[in-house]
Amino acid sequence: MGACLRYPVVRGLRLVAAFAVLLATYLLGSYFIGMSAVVDVPYYALLSLGRIALVYIIALGVGLGFGILAATSKTAERVLVPLFDIGQSVPILGYFPVVLTFLIIAFPHGVGNEIGADFLLFTAMEWDIFFGVVGAVKSIPGSVEEAARGYGFTGTNHLRYVVLPAVLPALLSASVLAWNDGWTFDVASEFVRFANSSGTLITYQVAGLGSYIELATNAGHVAVSWYGVLVMGEIIFISNQLIWHALQNRVATHKPVLASFIRPDLQSPLRLRRRFRRLIGLRLRQVSQTVRVTEQISTRILAAVFVAVLLIVGFLVVARLPIGGLQGFVGALTKPGGQLANVPLYSLFTIGRLFAAYITCVGITLLCAVLAVTKKNFARYFYPLYDLGRSVPYLAVFLPLFVTLHGSLSAGVSQEISSFILLMLAMVWYLLFNVVTAARALPTELTEVSAVFGVKGWRRVTDIILPAVLPAFITGSLLAWGGGWNVVIYSEYVQLAGQSTPHVLPGLGYLLDNAAYVLGDIPLVIFFLFIMSGIVILLERLVWRRLLKRVERFGVEFN
Repeated sequence: MGACLRYPVVRGLRLVAAFAVLLATYLLGSYFIGMSAVVDVPYYALLSLGRIALVYIIALGVGLGFGILAATSKTAERVLVPLFDIGQSVPILGYFPVVLTFLIIAFPHGVGNEIGADFLLFTAMEWDIFFGVVGAVKSIPGSVEEAARGYGFTGTNHLRYVVLPAVLPALLSASVLAWNDGWTFDVASEFVRFANSSGTLITYQVAGLGSYIELATNAGHVAVSWYGVLVMGEIIFISNQLIWHALQNRVATHKPVLASFIRPDLQSPLRLRRRFRRLIGLRLRQVSQTVRVTEQISTRILAAVFVAVLLIVGFLVVARLPIGGLQGFVGALTKPGGQLANVPLYSLFTIGRLFAAYITCVGITLLCAVLAVTKKNFARYFYPLYDLGRSVPYLAVFLPLFVTLHGSLSAGVSQEISSFILLMLAMVWYLLFNVVTAARALPTELTEVSAVFGVKGWRRVTDIILPAVLPAFITGSLLAWGGGWNVVIYSEYVQLAGQSTPHVLPGLGYLLDNAAYVLGDIPLVIFFLFIMSGIVILLERLVWRRLLKRVERFGVEFN
């Protein structure tokens, strides 16, 4: 009875505390910044929250439906998995101007703006959910499937009592990622400025917390923009604590596949529940954030297609064949200001920028992994700090940070520092979560035996810790580079209101933004997007997935 009363009381106290924090933030903002600057913030926050929640529900339905279909049907898997795999490899902000232009033409009077914002949020959320569901369904033990068939669980009963309970833990983990990704790209979805076909710079926006931050920054009200970032971070942290962590804790206390989902009227006198408990051992296997499925499209074919397209385009640009349609295409690619010749060098600049941030994240991650093994109280401090850090809406931080630094540093230095911090925030959490979790899973017996045999210091790191976390490190690296590519576009081009000249960093993201925001050249945008997507896919296939396959044999199994 006491336990039954305790949990509702704790939840109630958490709700009261969350409301008190938001109220205190509002009152302090009205005092220090001014009531006129913050009076509409609750309204904008509710608009963004409602938009992200609605898109999450849509993404959940699509990801759950297509994920189960892809995991249970070989034909669907051959179609859906490559489609979603390529879709998640295309940087979101790269194709957004093209999609938004089409939607504005198709749906005038502001409807296209709203649909465009929802579409960007959907693509930011969908991939985590889909691949999380696919991995969870494929991870159902064969013994469970055999037992389910033996007891007549087919069709909807199989879906309800076997598939959905198995999917639930991974689905919640994927939902946390999707929810945070939605808030990350909220700023980019609610406020965008790019050129039309005539080169005129046009601003498209929808009301919300993201556009509030962008408008305040463009107007030079940096304190107001930082206030918006604070409110957004608090909403992310509170929703993670009150919704997602609470649901994950609740699922962790429930019985796994079949056991707690069989209705009493379906239980035989032989007590199916006990038999299933003995059969599956009451353990659900943890599903990784990224699911490696059979590669339906050969890496060699993708590489060949990528190189062939580049060669064909290069030939057309050089030859300039007198064919009407080709002349128009080549003219769009070679439009003055498009800087097509800079693609190889600027691609290296972007990769170098990502690599510098990645190496820094690797150093932080390995240090935390060592501390997780050697310091017993490390987890007590790490996970609360991780939750706080993961709640930072790093895309919303970039522009206020750049403007703040620009007050005392040159524009180029300020933008490079802001870009570096943005990329770090986009990459480090994937590495930390995977590697620290793997490090903490090391059996205490292993560390005790290593101490007995004198394996200490650097040798302990190289001989025990690194081999144990290597698969998780490669998985985290794959995810981290994907996160970095998604936001690097945003950091290499900054156009503030009232300034005719944008602030740029040489890179592939700048070329893409320049084609979209300055030239309004859709064919050139598509070509640059093709190059960036090709680099992302080939790096993933040729580097990270191959490394992951090689290091799998170093994994440590725990019983």
